[in-house]
Amino acid sequence: MLGNLRLMNPLVGNNDITADKDPKHVMKHCRNFTIRKSGVMINGFVVTPTLLHFHLQANKVPAHRITYLLNPTDRQDVPLCYTFMKEVWSLPPPAPTDKLSFVAARDALLILGSLFRHLALPYVQVSLSLHEQLVHLSAAAHLAMYLFTAKGARSKAMPSLTFKDLILLVKNAYFCVAKAKIYTPDGNFYLILNGTDRLESTFGVVRSMVGNDTNADILTLGYRISHAVECLNILSEHPEWDCGPRRLHLRGIEDGNGDVVSKSDHITPASWEGNVDVRNVSLVTAWNLGRQTVASEFPSSNIEDALLELESKGHDMEFPFGQVTESLEESNNHEECDDIPVAPEIESLSAQDAMTLISSLKLGEGECSMPNLGGSRAQIR
Repeated sequence: MLGNLRLMNPLVGNNDITADKDPKHVMKHCRNFTIRKSGVMINGFVVTPTLLHFHLQANKVPAHRITYLLNPTDRQDVPLCYTFMKEVWSLPPPAPTDKLSFVAARDALLILGSLFRHLALPYVQVSLSLHEQLVHLSAAAHLAMYLFTAKGARSKAMPSLTFKDLILLVKNAYFCVAKAKIYTPDGNFYLILNGTDRLESTFGVVRSMVGNDTNADILTLGYRISHAVECLNILSEHPEWDCGPRRLHLRGIEDGNGDVVSKSDHITPASWEGNVDVRNVSLVTAWNLGRQTVASEFPSSNIEDALLELESKGHDMEFPFGQVTESLEESNNHEECDDIPVAPEIESLSAQDAMTLISSLKLGEGECSMPNLGGSRAQIR
């Protein structure tokens, strides 16, 4: 069922457990690395926040809205993240009369917007079927792998941890559907239930149910959790009372244009309109269709040829360079760690030497720095 998924890493834990990442967190990370000062490299072209601001302005996005979308201090607002991603994937193709530099930048933004669209739509477009959701996720994974490996981009395209999180998110979705087809072949699978929303909501209730007293010992924590479960049971019987956390709030959309549906305030299994019957899903078909989708969207980028080359080398999405995760992260984060100061080495002293050193210090007002022994600081052992 999963053995024919090309470039999919088949490794799992005990009892076929797979790691999962919250989709909203992955989306927020995508926005955050896009607006970083160094920019993001898309197919060899670096898109900076200034350039992104220019193209959004060229698409007649109001200046105050652009300032709101590119605000680097607000990194946790999910509606802001989705709005930003929608504005990027809504950019139109360049006109034939545009300058070459403008065309190159717009082409890069179109690829980035396609990644955002394929990543977000499976969780917000309520009319999608489970098959269509999996096709979008497959397209997002293949496009992310291409961007991460194209022209040696690596962390210049996206941080390695964000890339890994996105791949694990897609992998877990496919494995969960495969398990559902085995254990509940006549059942439904709601992809929107993957993630940590319910856990975060419960944690927020436990922390805020006693006003300013956010901390709790073991006994109090037990009481609070039992009360939180009672609240969740009540809200399950009356879902219209459940407004949900504002910063985790994400509305549904009806079509691929990304327009928000005013009647859909909170996405739940009851509000999902698409067919989520696992019997109608072919995992291999959905996986291959996602790969074909991104290849056909950008034929000039030769995405299929790049993926075939990686496949011929025996690489997969979790190890796109055939390396272990630790060495990949180290090689990708050298640039980010250049500005981090390195602490000096500490020389160890015996207790007797330390007492002699302390007794030699003069007492007085103000600061008294410890003498430098051998060019390094001293530590009592």
